[in-house]
Amino acid sequence: MKNKRIGVVLAAAIIVALFAGGGIYYHYLGVKEKERMEEAARLAEMERQRQFTPENLDLAVMRGDRMLFFQQNNWKKKIEDGDQKIGVVIIQGDQRFILEPDNLEDYPGITWYEAMDRYADRLPTKEQAQAIEVQYKDIDKAMLKYFGSSISTGDNLVYWTRTESTPVRAWDLEGFKCRVSNEIKDFYGRARGVAPLP
Repeated sequence: MKNKRIGVVLAAAIIVALFAGGGIYYHYLGVKEKERMEEAARLAEMERQRQFTPENLDLAVMRGDRMLFFQQNNWKKKIEDGDQKIGVVIIQGDQRFILEPDNLEDYPGITWYEAMDRYADRLPTKEQAQAIEVQYKDIDKAMLKYFGSSISTGDNLVYWTRTESTPVRAWDLEGFKCRVSNEIKDFYGRARGVAPLP
C-alpha cells in the first residue's frame, strides 16, 4: 500500500512537473515570438526611416510634399503611382545634390551665356561637376537603371557649369568621358540641372 501511495505521489509530481515545464516552454516560445516580432518591427522602422535619408546613387522621388530616397536594388518595389522621379543622389566629399535625369538643352547646344541666362542656379558648380567626374560610370549605371538614359554622350558636346574659369572661359563636363575641363563661353554645349538635397 505504501509503495502504491509513493507511486501515485510520484506520478502526480511528474504530471505537475510536465505541466509546469510545458508552461515554461510555452512561455519561452511566447518570449521568443515577442522578441522576433519586436526585431521585425525595428527593422521595418529602420527601412521606413531609410526612405528619408539619402545615400549616394539613390533615386530621389517626390511623393506629395515629401522627398524619399530608394536604393537601386529595391526602388521598383518601393515606388508608387503618382511618385515623381527627380534624379540621382550624388554624395561625394562635401558635395551633396541631385543630378536631374534629362538635359535642359541638348544638341545642337547653347553657349554658356545662354545657359546662364536660362538656367543660372540650376546648372552645377565646378565642384559638383568634379563630384560627377569621380564616379560617372556608377552614375551612368544608376541613370540607366532608374531612367533608361545616361550622362556620358559619346560626343564632344560639353555640359556647362555655372562656374567661370576666366572672363572668356567657363568650367564644363565633357560629354564623352565626363572629364572636367574649361571651354570658351561661346562654344555650344548642353545644360543639365542639379537640385539641392534637403
